[in-house]
Amino acid sequence: MARPGPSHAYPRELSSFVLSRLEELGVTAQGLTFPEDSDVVESVLSVAYQVSLLRDEDRTLTFRLAIASPDAFDPNGWVPRGVHPLKFTVPRPFAVHELRKLATAVKFPRSVIGAYVFEDRLLLWGMLHTGPRWLQTVRGGRGGAPELPSVLLIHVNGPGNLVVNLGSRTLARLYAGELTIPMLDVFESQWLAQSFAPVRGEVAALYGADGEGKEGWPALDLELVRRIGQSFTRRIISTIRGARHGGTLLVVQPQCLEDMCKRGLVELKYRFEDSEPRRRFRTLLSATLRQLGEEKRGKGSRIGWEDYEASTTPATAQLDEGIMEMAYLVSALADVDGLVVMTHRFELIGFGGIISGKLEEVPMISQALDLEGATRIEEQTDGMGTRHRAAYRLVASVHDAICIVVSQDGGVRFVRWHDGGVVYWDQVAAQTFG
Repeated sequence: MARPGPSHAYPRELSSFVLSRLEELGVTAQGLTFPEDSDVVESVLSVAYQVSLLRDEDRTLTFRLAIASPDAFDPNGWVPRGVHPLKFTVPRPFAVHELRKLATAVKFPRSVIGAYVFEDRLLLWGMLHTGPRWLQTVRGGRGGAPELPSVLLIHVNGPGNLVVNLGSRTLARLYAGELTIPMLDVFESQWLAQSFAPVRGEVAALYGADGEGKEGWPALDLELVRRIGQSFTRRIISTIRGARHGGTLLVVQPQCLEDMCKRGLVELKYRFEDSEPRRRFRTLLSATLRQLGEEKRGKGSRIGWEDYEASTTPATAQLDEGIMEMAYLVSALADVDGLVVMTHRFELIGFGGIISGKLEEVPMISQALDLEGATRIEEQTDGMGTRHRAAYRLVASVHDAICIVVSQDGGVRFVRWHDGGVVYWDQVAAQTFG
């Protein structure tokens, strides 16, 4: 499939795209009626777009904006169990200068500006305090966020960078004049889950050995192991993105690691000693599962993600903190030029990895347009950055490897050998939250 020619979209096109998405999905936005309120959506997006182009002193403006009546939210709600609405005694005009001022105080990670139509006028009625838990779906961590009602929610992530949600569901994104549907969360793909399946089997065997001879020892839901690994990786990626330096993570099967190094495909400047500290993630994971097993022993047949989220014991909290600290440790290593190398067990092999310059160039690659890579479009690599081209060369030589390339601008790309060629997935979901 050929890539279409360049075109540019603006708030009017984004508004039309959002309305077509609502119709396509068969859903409605609470408090809005279409097509009567189409002009309302366009007006809101136009003002939000203009504000996105402004700055507060030397800072880029980022904020979230809900188009909803204050009546859509429980006035008795409080964080973290719900959202905390605060109404102005007198609503403010929905205007660029008002939104610009509010954006400096209503911080993107924790709060939302509220707007609605009152007596045929767009007004700013107040704010909603949500807390930061909603970010954990992208950044990793336990503790779920309260579900938002089905209202239009606009994320302004930077200049000309707008994402429109219906509640927590992403509808469309406008960035660099391009409209997209950011729905490729690679962590939900089957191919990624299958590549880690042998490791989950190893973890399950260790957990079973821990419970041997213990009456009432609950079974292990392997989805829990997958979710903890995902949370760990999401936190690594989000922290590298936040540093705005970029970096590349190389994840290889344990049995391929030594062969790759012996062939000189990767030279590690800083390699860690082969001992337990570099396998600390496995130690913490096993301890976490053992702790949850003890907590639920004799009280249930299985431990799963919901038990991990619900646990309030100090031991579980400390282990969770230990896993997240490991993620921060790994992400910091990406600040040194070169690869950070881990195995599928999340064993931390080393960093400062240099990919051999002798590997053949890969002139053509494919972008996956769906989670499993069934639909793809081909691209030439001659105009791409050095970091990306190096990842393509390595994956073309080590077919079991997965490269996660984080750009300085925050873009995230998963690269692997798939169906006879190098394929990449843009982790668009990572870009919809700032």
